[in-house]
Order: sequence, then C-alpha cells, then structure tokens
Amino acid sequence: MKRREPWPDDRTEYLRAALKTDASLHRIADDMSKHFDVPISRSALIGKAHRLGEDLKMRNAKPDDEKKPTTPRRGRPRKVAEPQAHPAPPTPLPPQAGPRPGEVWLTFEQLKHDSCRYPFGPRPPFLFCGTATQEPPYCVAHAELCYPRLRLR
Repeated sequence: MKRREPWPDDRTEYLRAALKTDASLHRIADDMSKHFDVPISRSALIGKAHRLGEDLKMRNAKPDDEKKPTTPRRGRPRKVAEPQAHPAPPTPLPPQAGPRPGEVWLTFEQLKHDSCRYPFGPRPPFLFCGTATQEPPYCVAHAELCYPRLRLR
C-alpha cells in the first residue's frame, strides 16, 4: 500500500486560492498538476478540500435566472418539460362502520387458519374480518368483492 505524502503548505495555499475562483475542480487539479509537476487527481483535490473544511456544495452555484440555456445536440429539437402542478392529496377513505353481523374484526395476531383475512382500515395496524371460512383466505361476502365473476358480454 502506497503511503500518502502530506500536502506541502504551498500546495495547500494554492488550492485555497484556486477554490475562490470560478474554475472547475477538474481544471484546478490539472493546473496544480502542471504547476507543481506532481499528478493531482480531482478526487485527491476534493478530499484535501474537505479535510481543510472547504464547502464545495455551494461552489459555482448560480441562481436559475443566470443559468444559460443549453443548445440541443445534433440539431434535434429539445423537449422542455413543462412545470407540473403538485398532485392533489389523496382523498381520504370513507369512515368504516363497525363490524357487520357475523364479523368479529380480529387483529393479525388473533387470526386463525380458517379466519377471513379481509383487511379494514386505511393503514396499519389493520383489523381483519375474522369470520369463519370454509376456504381461506376470505369469507363468501369478501371473496365476491375480491374475485368478481367474469361478466358475459
């Protein structure tokens, strides 16, 4: 494993000064490599900048009105996405009435092998129908809801 050499003070000062310019990090790394005659990668530069406590996130950030529009490649017209409105909030589910006659409404832990597993409630923890079934997972009434018969045309 190659041992990392510490950055000399002159390189560190050069980096701090270069980060105050509008040059890209790749360009700064290339310039430093040529100036100091030592290969310096963009990644090494970023790592050193972070160790120095430099904030690279806001670097070269321009407000939207200053950004230049990009030209389409190869003469093809560019599709511009239109701003989309925020989606409407989901409509709340109607309140569920209490259990119908014959329904028990069990928690998941209370379900047995032959209990109807039709869920009630908009979000967990769900309650389940709990009616005794001959053929799981649903009782006859809920099986008709879940598996509608094919209609003849």
